[in-house]
Amino acid sequence: MQTGDLNVLGDLCAGGYQMIYNQETAGSTTSINITPIVGQTDREYRLIVYGMNPLAAAQTYLVRPNNNTDATAYGQQNMTGTAAIAAAVRTTGSGIMLHNATVTSANHIFTDMTLKSRSGTIRTALVNSLSELQPGSVNSVNLAGWSWIDTSASITSLMLTGVMGSSNVFLFARKPAGSDSDATGIPTGDLDVQGDFTADVMQKVYENDLTASASSITISGLDGNTDTLYWIIMRVVSENATTEIYYLEPNGDGTLSNYGHQWLYGTNASIGAQRGKTGWYFPVDANGVGTVSLVQSLIYAKVSGGPRMGITGGAMRITGTTIAVTDIFGHTWNNTATNITSIVLYNAGTTGGYGSGSHIELWSLKKST
Repeated sequence: MQTGDLNVLGDLCAGGYQMIYNQETAGSTTSINITPIVGQTDREYRLIVYGMNPLAAAQTYLVRPNNNTDATAYGQQNMTGTAAIAAAVRTTGSGIMLHNATVTSANHIFTDMTLKSRSGTIRTALVNSLSELQPGSVNSVNLAGWSWIDTSASITSLMLTGVMGSSNVFLFARKPAGSDSDATGIPTGDLDVQGDFTADVMQKVYENDLTASASSITISGLDGNTDTLYWIIMRVVSENATTEIYYLEPNGDGTLSNYGHQWLYGTNASIGAQRGKTGWYFPVDANGVGTVSLVQSLIYAKVSGGPRMGITGGAMRITGTTIAVTDIFGHTWNNTATNITSIVLYNAGTTGGYGSGSHIELWSLKKST
């Protein structure tokens, strides 16, 4: 069936994520309780939090299923990069930590958490986050695996704790399709949307399979203030034998000192960390013909009085069974006022850094109206 514009106001049971909660606040709050939710049906949640510490004191931001505060109910394995220090720790706690803000007030955090919510087994979560971010500087980036030992209770709420100033909180739920769905709406067969599709989902708005090498790629026609979130997925094939350095530039801003990053990486048996202010690096480090790198980047794009930021992870220089580097970046762009209308991807090495066979996708949040 073909349709024109399609604006979905209810559940979209298609097997993907749908936004079920979004709260943007300008003032200060000590907790945000997301309820009601149905973890048994949804199976999986993705929680994205953009926030700011309004206090000149340390803050720890936690999320607690069903507001379970048992100090022995949660466990984690954590890796953190701060300046040139890479560290790892295994601990227990009283909630799933989204991240800390531990320096001064007006430091921002940005977190992307995936939570398996069905009962019958230990609930697990994966958290990618950055914190203590100010324009032009990211202090810390973090990757952690979490568990919640309650195997029986249905998750009906998620409680976020910690004093947070200006914030934007998104919760996406996995909406099962077909026989796994308990939706009571109108069933459809194939649906071919010819116009705009809005359903509180991340929708692919750009895709490019390169058939010839390119030095830069421009994705235009964006509106970061409306879309709020962007998600970039790339597979980059190198056609050059020399080292290439790859960057992302909102609105084509090529002034590298306008950006900051914190990097955490692992290569063979070594780990390391690095902080810099020289561009929005992408973890693509091609230095051999035919090597492949995989990249994903989540970007908070809305003008909100603070810096724009992103979390990027990747695997670099893949050839055969060898993966040279895996890493995670926390990024910031110090422009606090200009709407993002385009994104430029380019390489700073030789001509044609994006080789034939490279694949680029951009997804954006399309909200129902």
